[in-house]
Amino acid sequence: MKAKEMIYSELGLPKINEDDIEYFGGNIGRVVKAFEIKASKLDYRLDASYHEPILNLIKKTLNSSGHRIIKLGSAINDLFIPTRFKRPYVKNSEDGIPFLQGAHITMIKPMEVKFLWKGMTNIRKTILKKNWVLMTRSGTVGRIGFVSDSLDGWAASEHILRIIVKPEINPGYIVAFLSSPYGDYQLKGKIYGAVVDEIAEQDTSLIEDIEIVLPDENVQYKIGSLVIDAYNKKDKASQIEEEAIKQLDITLTEIAKGAK
Repeated sequence: MKAKEMIYSELGLPKINEDDIEYFGGNIGRVVKAFEIKASKLDYRLDASYHEPILNLIKKTLNSSGHRIIKLGSAINDLFIPTRFKRPYVKNSEDGIPFLQGAHITMIKPMEVKFLWKGMTNIRKTILKKNWVLMTRSGTVGRIGFVSDSLDGWAASEHILRIIVKPEINPGYIVAFLSSPYGDYQLKGKIYGAVVDEIAEQDTSLIEDIEIVLPDENVQYKIGSLVIDAYNKKDKASQIEEEAIKQLDITLTEIAKGAK
């Protein structure tokens, strides 16, 4: 939360929301988010989310901010998803690799984690590496995550985009910016799909086209270090909880044996 607030305070950006938008039809139009757009600006996209007025507000605000604005594609070395694959799960964790799914991204501690069989073909292509940025790309689109020490070496679903940030750019800062309204609204504007929301399954240029503020290294570190530290503390808290549960189980077992 503090890192998100620093997107405003450190970058001098105003807070934005849909209350700042004047919709077509006044208050009645605001209820249904009605707006108009010229045919010349459709860009071959007829889905309303692609043209929401707040996206224009974001673009104008960023361009007038005085900061260096770049496309996300210029800040990364790679952005990819593994090809679709069958998921042979195993019950014995020693025979498998913990498997991260989209629903786990926003959890403090991943629950009901399954294990992918180590012998699966091309399993290396599913493995996550430390400091990668994660993004859900289908279903609930645009959830942002980060590969901390704890997740390093996990396998992950093909419904999660992997973003490899350039070494000179702080990945924690990228997480913070994409999680802010300035990033989140842009992500939502890239969504397509008639039944299930999707993004970037075939064309990752939609994500690479997102505009971000790129401050100097000191500001990036100031914001990004908070994000990375938060993920590391979350991992530590989960580890302590697991150890406490194990100890409680041992204690209860010993008490039960003594009562017999």
